[in-house]
Amino acid sequence: PLGGIVGSVTEAGTSTPVAGAKLTLQESGLSAVADSNGTYTLQDTAGPKTLGVTAFGFSPASQPVTINVGTTAPVSVALNRLPGAAVEGQVLDGQTALPVPGATVQILGTPLVQASDAGGAYALGAVPAGTYTVQTFAFGYNRPDLDLTVNAGQDETLDVVLSPGLQVEDFEIANAGWTVTGDATTGMWERGDPQATFEGTEMVQPEDDHTPAGTDAWITGLAAGAVIGQYDVDNGITVLTSPVVDLTGAVAPRVTYRRWYSTGLGNPTTDVFSVEASSDGGSSWVTLESTGQRQTEWALIDRAVADLVVPTAQVRFRFTARDTGVGSITEAGIDDFMVYDTAGAVGTTAPPLGPDGPPVQLSAGFPNPFRAADGTRFALALPSAQRVEAAVYDVHGRRVASLQRGRLPAGPHQIHWDGRTTHGTAAAAGVYFLKLRSVGGSESRKIVLLR
Repeated sequence: PLGGIVGSVTEAGTSTPVAGAKLTLQESGLSAVADSNGTYTLQDTAGPKTLGVTAFGFSPASQPVTINVGTTAPVSVALNRLPGAAVEGQVLDGQTALPVPGATVQILGTPLVQASDAGGAYALGAVPAGTYTVQTFAFGYNRPDLDLTVNAGQDETLDVVLSPGLQVEDFEIANAGWTVTGDATTGMWERGDPQATFEGTEMVQPEDDHTPAGTDAWITGLAAGAVIGQYDVDNGITVLTSPVVDLTGAVAPRVTYRRWYSTGLGNPTTDVFSVEASSDGGSSWVTLESTGQRQTEWALIDRAVADLVVPTAQVRFRFTARDTGVGSITEAGIDDFMVYDTAGAVGTTAPPLGPDGPPVQLSAGFPNPFRAADGTRFALALPSAQRVEAAVYDVHGRRVASLQRGRLPAGPHQIHWDGRTTHGTAAAAGVYFLKLRSVGGSESRKIVLLR
């Protein structure tokens, strides 16, 4: 005899839905996950139960429930948010100090992840107090892991400075020194826009490359053909070899690429896909990976070069797809290849805003004191185009709102604060400070927010 419970999970005090909360009936282990509206449904045998609820960023909760045969009882749960703070920042190019849009910023071990916007800015919202590792990835740059400590009530700014890769290939332009060799009768490596092939409903050769804004990749025979095996790798091997990259100045170089590989019919154990590295321009090779595992997706591979070969001035990589012995359907692809130095220009704070220059002109806030309904404005005059950061802090030095972060042209500008925090809530009445940072130095202006 079964019954059920149905309800919602919300944040205590705000009634905001807690999507992704896990609800478990502890006696049976049956569980459900709250949907985007915070709602759930659970069924179990009749009787008294204990309902446990967990969600990232919230204190776990449990409560007794009773399940009656043939009925669904309403049971809603309010979770208390753990003490924490907001984390935000900007992702920047370490060579140009320009923003890097579309970078993925993730706090490892948590569901918190966001892509930087057109200005390189990101905001991860409320993060529970604790120590974390923040990983940032943007194709064409190194992939730093930064330490982050979040203290309750103290919003954190974590700017990430990325170092451009040492060799970056999305294969959208000419071959750039990549060479193809081998003796396969079909399925030799080709650079271009692939056509999909299928084994039943499963894709064997990809329909698209991996680069989000691109179309081309290296594929073993671009055309689909009339039948699945017409242009796959047959009767030999096909080898794709990279140009030489000089890694003598790199501290901790790594190689990364996206790999597609399928071998599912015929003799898959023989037809392995292999990747190798060389430190002497190709005279000798060391295996980076060798797999017969079918993986029909653009899998990410990332390895330390020094684990394979000495980082010399003559490092190369090669990718081999094969069909030897008994025939099989073998397709492979390589895209978004990059060699980067992990120890590149990364940091927990923004890079210098630029060389010393003439000071900017920043007015006092007007009106001041002010009410949130009116807001307050600061006149800013820049003698030259430059990067400017402006934020509001309370008397304890905690950042309340970020107002400007990025490059502005020379000339007059206005900075406006509407009395709201970074989270969009009304700031409490009291004394605050606008702090502005530019190539000319730092400026601070006191303002008073009235009720």
